[in-house]
Amino acid sequence: MGYIAQVMEESVYEGLNNPKPGQIINARAGRYLNDSKNQRLIPLGVMDTAIAWSMAVVEVNSRYGRIVAAPTGGACGVTPGAILGVAEHLCLSKEDRTKALLAAGIVGLFIAEHATFAAEICGCQAECGAASAMAAAGVVQLYVGTPKQCAAAASIALQNVLGMVCDSVADLVEVPCLGRNVLGTINAISCAIWQWPA
Repeated sequence: MGYIAQVMEESVYEGLNNPKPGQIINARAGRYLNDSKNQRLIPLGVMDTAIAWSMAVVEVNSRYGRIVAAPTGGACGVTPGAILGVAEHLCLSKEDRTKALLAAGIVGLFIAEHATFAAEICGCQAECGAASAMAAAGVVQLYVGTPKQCAAAASIALQNVLGMVCDSVADLVEVPCLGRNVLGTINAISCAIWQWPA
């Protein structure tokens, strides 16, 4: 897993430092990170690092560079962006990063055994939902959370991306709503930043 972390970081740095367009994706990750550091964007703190890192990996993938498909090429930026971006922002060790990726891998293994990553079967939400669940567990592990906390974070992340029927808990429908409101807020801000003036 340490080697996988290294390959992920190499693809991040490749995307950030060697801006080359892919067939349809322009290289923006390095500029995004530079603009956020120079306060030309809405300041998001650790999210700026995570967003730039996720973009960098997708950009490398789009030009057929070396990435880790975690769990797929289509969702390749989520896990390194979230886990390694947060770890970088917090100056955590390689051992911490490796343990977090192991926690993510356990969630990925569970999804692979009991569901699917395949966009061809369940739509692209399956890829990004699985990656988001994996990353959520990994970020909890960075904070030395319990396995139960890792699983709960993964579950909420998966529900947020895949969606679910609004099942009531204690005759109320507030449980999925809270997480989706947070996701909707982060999604709105990050998508607005994505459209910042060139």
